[in-house]
Amino acid sequence: MFCPSCKDEFRPGFTSCASCDVDLVEDLSAVADETEAAQPEGVAAAIPVEMAEMCGYFHLEEARAARRVLREHQIRSEIVIRDCPDPDRDEEYWLRVERSGIRAADRLLHEIESGSATAGDSVACSKCGEVVSAAESFCPKCGTRFEEG
Repeated sequence: MFCPSCKDEFRPGFTSCASCDVDLVEDLSAVADETEAAQPEGVAAAIPVEMAEMCGYFHLEEARAARRVLREHQIRSEIVIRDCPDPDRDEEYWLRVERSGIRAADRLLHEIESGSATAGDSVACSKCGEVVSAAESFCPKCGTRFEEG
């Protein structure tokens, strides 16, 4: 079984990719054919996105909750499952984030984890997409001023 998104291979019994949260397929050739067919003639294939490790979790549900928050704010992320060096734990779950969104993701997750905000207390800048606290009057990335409303 293979993940059609990240192309990782899974042993029998798995039905979905824990990192990409998509259903697995038996053969990647059909996925490759669909990707090539969907690509307009003369347009190069998409450049792979560079991901960076951001933070680790001991529980998969915590990592999935963080990933859902990032997804709500259009920040691409994935979960990587690794063996845990702690002998009392089998696995640990690392959240990897697209490099271009790592500052916004860090700020957003830190606000939520510290209890100073909830996912609804942040908004994406309408001009550049930067995740900004709803209390801000302008975007710190591009300078766009927000109207009070």
